[in-house]
Amino acid sequence: MTMVCRMCGIGELAGELNLGTAAYCVDAASSADAARQIAKHPFRLATCRVCGVIELMDLPPLEALRPPEQEIRYREPERHLDDLVRVTMSLMTSPGDRIMGMTYMDTPLLERLSAQGRTNQYQFDRDGDWGLHDPRYGLETIQARCTVDWAEAMRHKHGPANLLLVRRVLEHAHDPTSFLAACRRLTEPDGLVLIEVPGCESELARGDTGALWEEHVRYFTMSSLRRALVCYGFQPLIVGSYPYTVEGCLVAIGRFGAPTVPQTPADASPLQEFAIRHTAIVSRIRELAARLHQQGRKIAVYGAGHRTATWMELTGLADVIDCVIDDDPSKQSRFLAGSGKAVGPAAWLLERRIGTCIGLLPVEILRRITAREQAYAAAGGLFLTLDDVVTGVSPS
Repeated sequence: MTMVCRMCGIGELAGELNLGTAAYCVDAASSADAARQIAKHPFRLATCRVCGVIELMDLPPLEALRPPEQEIRYREPERHLDDLVRVTMSLMTSPGDRIMGMTYMDTPLLERLSAQGRTNQYQFDRDGDWGLHDPRYGLETIQARCTVDWAEAMRHKHGPANLLLVRRVLEHAHDPTSFLAACRRLTEPDGLVLIEVPGCESELARGDTGALWEEHVRYFTMSSLRRALVCYGFQPLIVGSYPYTVEGCLVAIGRFGAPTVPQTPADASPLQEFAIRHTAIVSRIRELAARLHQQGRKIAVYGAGHRTATWMELTGLADVIDCVIDDDPSKQSRFLAGSGKAVGPAAWLLERRIGTCIGLLPVEILRRITAREQAYAAAGGLFLTLDDVVTGVSPS
């Protein structure tokens, strides 16, 4: 059955890639059996022929995304924010312009703008504005409540924005047309909107299924972000990319106007390349596991977050991974959602005869871990990134 892209509302989704299912990553579990029994979500991806955005074809139910006790707050990269301050201030016409932030994700940028004298600010309140009275509710609920009716009420209550900050929400939006319509209503007719989403170019190029997450229902490249926004009527003044080792940032700053449909077909190669690289990673790790098995050694993965949990299931490599290593004592002695793999301390590297530990982490963090675990290195143990696995090159 043909599906129309939710993002642009125009193009058909094509080139389906079915990676299987992975558990909802709301928490680790207290037992392996409990971890394996966590409900799962299908990861079927496709590319829009018009805008080029890669979408999850199946939307997750909101209740499945909510953690058992309270909202999980995620800290996103901030190194690029100083540059965003410079860019936004160059585009704003008056020192008294009203700046509004959608969520807590905008706080670091609001603080930096305030330090530059842009103090006419408001950030929508969790309880009074969003009505998030249940402590479990977070971005998954905000994206659903961000409608034109809500925006109309907020405009009446707080007034419109000259600059609206919308960091790290659009990728969560189940109905992006309604979401963007709300953003339009929150701003002055000539107001600026800053939209930030995760940049997935590097993850797609390396075949990193850890970049996928059921809360992120779409995945952007710089080209597809621009094409999708102009389809809606957002006129970008600037579209920029800020690369990080793991998950970069894409930022579009512009104004709402009339929609424009791109005249050329979208590039479908990112998802195609992703599928090829994904297959290569699985093959290489199985070959590595076979060699280590002959030596009486095993493979572990470093980091017990949702990236590892999803990666473990979508690669189907749980049968060749011995355990997960994590420095956080609260995660140790627990079990990874979906695969049920035990999580333990770095001491396990030697105790469990781990020959290779794969890190789904920024390379600079993994190198710091390598430098710290001298005894493991002296025993012949290796820390590898996914890039190391694909290229077959061991780090120096």
